[in-house]
Amino acid sequence: MNDVLDPRSEKHAELKIGSERSFGLVFAVVFAFIAQWPFVGGGKVHLLPLAIAVLFLAAGFGAAYAYAYACAAESALVPGRNTAW
Repeated sequence: MNDVLDPRSEKHAELKIGSERSFGLVFAVVFAFIAQWPFVGGGKVHLLPLAIAVLFLAAGFGAAYAYAYACAAESALVPGRNTAW
C-alpha cells in the first residue's frame, strides 16, 4: 500500500496555519479584482468591493501591528505576571 494514502502512516505532514496578514492580503486582492472587473469591459469601477478591499488590506497589515502592540503593552503593564504564581 502506498504510504502517502495510508492514514496509519507515520509520515503525516504538519499543516501550517496562515497569518492574519496573508489572509487580509488575499481577500484584498480578491475584492480589488471584483471591483475592477467591470472596468475591463468599459464600465465603472464598483466602489463597494473596492472599499472592502481597502478594509481587508488595512486589517491585514494592521492586525500584526495591533497584536504586537497589545502584547508589548500587556507585558509593560503587568511585569512578572508569571513569577507572581
